[in-house]
Amino acid sequence: MPTARDLISYAGSMSKSKFKDIGVKLADRAINKAAGYVEGQIQKGIDAVMEKIPGKLLSFLYPHEDFNRLRLLNHQLVHTDFAKEWNFSVSIAGAPADMDFYVKDVTYGFLDTNIDEEQYGSATVPWPQGRNPYKITMNMRDNEDARVQRFFIEWFGLIFPNDDGTVGLPYGDGGYMRKVSIMNLDIEGTETTIVPALDCYPTQVGDISRSRENAAFFEFPVSLVGSIL
Repeated sequence: MPTARDLISYAGSMSKSKFKDIGVKLADRAINKAAGYVEGQIQKGIDAVMEKIPGKLLSFLYPHEDFNRLRLLNHQLVHTDFAKEWNFSVSIAGAPADMDFYVKDVTYGFLDTNIDEEQYGSATVPWPQGRNPYKITMNMRDNEDARVQRFFIEWFGLIFPNDDGTVGLPYGDGGYMRKVSIMNLDIEGTETTIVPALDCYPTQVGDISRSRENAAFFEFPVSLVGSIL
């Protein structure tokens, strides 16, 4: 059981940069949660006011509007838990434990069908031919020790591990396929899987741009492709 002195000593050994990164992440999430809470309270206030106004009076003042329907719609909007764009989590097998902490944003498409069109007179009929590979693109931030860049560079190296330029094996020990999942998060932090564990590998890391005139956090894009097998 660690003592208070042990905890204080451990906290003092942590770098200022790590505290700074954690503080930025927590501040972003706190601001987004606070904004969502305030928006919800405003909507609840509007809903309470609308419920106190008789429907007949509103219909008399505005005869072309169905205020009973609008009231029900407003009530539904207030009490519906819409998914937030920023509430997501990314999991990559074999990645550093705090990898999700460095994911700034993610773009993915897992429903992409290859079609073949045939012409019948003036009508065009599309026929499905197969599924295209899944694609995932992420903009990543990094730690000062470059742990995120090193992870993707080492992962990319598994695709071409041989000196003769031949491609490595996708599965097994040293295989370049890794499981990648994308989850939604609710306000309590509960995860709901949106993109299941796909077998993916990186196709591009970069382009990377850096400038001494830019005070923003360092970022770089990463592109992954997923197997449809």
